Amino acid sequence: MIGALLRVPGYRLMHAFGFPRMKPINMTISTTFRCNSRCLTCNVYERPVVELDAEEWDKVFRSLGRSVMWFTFSGGEPFLRKDLVEIIESAWRRCRPSVVNIPTNGTFPERVLPGVERLAKTLRGTQLVINVSLDAVGERNDEIRGYKKDYELATRTFRELKAPFHVAFLESAAGLGLPFLSDPDDPARPTGAARLPVNIDGETRWNTALRANEFEGWWLDPRSKDFGPNAK
Repeated sequence: MIGALLRVPGYRLMHAFGFPRMKPINMTISTTFRCNSRCLTCNVYERPVVELDAEEWDKVFRSLGRSVMWFTFSGGEPFLRKDLVEIIESAWRRCRPSVVNIPTNGTFPERVLPGVERLAKTLRGTQLVINVSLDAVGERNDEIRGYKKDYELATRTFRELKAPFHVAFLESAAGLGLPFLSDPDDPARPTGAARLPVNIDGETRWNTALRANEFEGWWLDPRSKDFGPNAK
């Protein structure tokens, strides 16, 4: 963290004057725009793109050196890439980030589970974060995400993911899916609904859609400060 703070003046000069040229601390890698979901809030799958292969990504990571502290490997749906784990391992070997974050729709448990298990063993000294995306409960979630059995598969993936990595739900369609309340004790909260803190536009809200007996204590959209101690 101290090393990152020491770079702040350089970033400010670069933003103001275009120099010195500084390498990033936080980087999102869009590994693919392919996606099996057809979410009402997204059309990334329509974008034409030529994907870099694992060897090309390795050259990118080599050029970055030890600059990046936090990598996010996104999509599309990143687990559609059969070489996703290889790409992430390459980034770890070249860059040694403090945090690696992978958002996924969770609909490929046969890929996610063994892939994450392998990464948990490989990424020694790095915090591995898996975000499983949900937008509502049951059929409403499937409607929003445009994929039959999305909820069933995503919650199965969530349940079967094991420590030592961090796993959380990521809710991306607040306007379409889950209802939120400013007060966790609001009388409008359905009986038996879980009180789950969510960060929306910098304010803490409380998800009221997930049943407490199923998901009590599970996070939605964890804030960056929740992982701050790991970004050293």
